[in-house]
Amino acid sequence: MSEPTVRFLDPPELPGVRAVWARDISNAFARHAHATYTLGVMLRGERRLAVTGKERTECVIPKGGLFVLNPK
Repeated sequence: MSEPTVRFLDPPELPGVRAVWARDISNAFARHAHATYTLGVMLRGERRLAVTGKERTECVIPKGGLFVLNPK
């Protein structure tokens, strides 16, 4: 298994949009917000996300799944 890697791509032709490229991520992140729309595609494995607000929402993004995170 390779080292966990996260890269952010901010395409100039899509202001306010950020793409995420990540590999071998299995850790939890501290509560945070995103300043832009964040787009991702799961190419392998799956990712569990927990979103907190008035209520806590959890979802699993399966292999081949797409996710979009709204900016705060």
